[in-house]
Amino acid sequence: MKKSLLLASLLFPFIACKKDSKCDDSVTYNNQVKPIINATCAVSTCHDGDPSSAAPGDYRTFTDIKTVIDNGKFKNRVLTIKDMPPSYSPGPKTLTQDQLDQIQCWADQGFKEK
Repeated sequence: MKKSLLLASLLFPFIACKKDSKCDDSVTYNNQVKPIINATCAVSTCHDGDPSSAAPGDYRTFTDIKTVIDNGKFKNRVLTIKDMPPSYSPGPKTLTQDQLDQIQCWADQGFKEK
């Protein structure tokens, strides 16, 4: 019994300090987020840069999406309200939890490009 308590007391600091975050420390637009954006946002008739598209903005490059990142609209619509992509989207109608987690990590780390 004493050995078990000793072992537990030695291991507890390491277990207690375990990183709680699901985030990889290097989530960037180019490496993790761009494929999500290309598959769910920058699809035909949405944020694809076509002036006749139903959705405003071009999300195909970091430079193009930076405006809605800087003004908070991207984070609000995708992570707070969670109404993107919309139900009428020609592509996927929702983001998976993994995609949301990756985007949340990206936001938490300051929306890094590279």
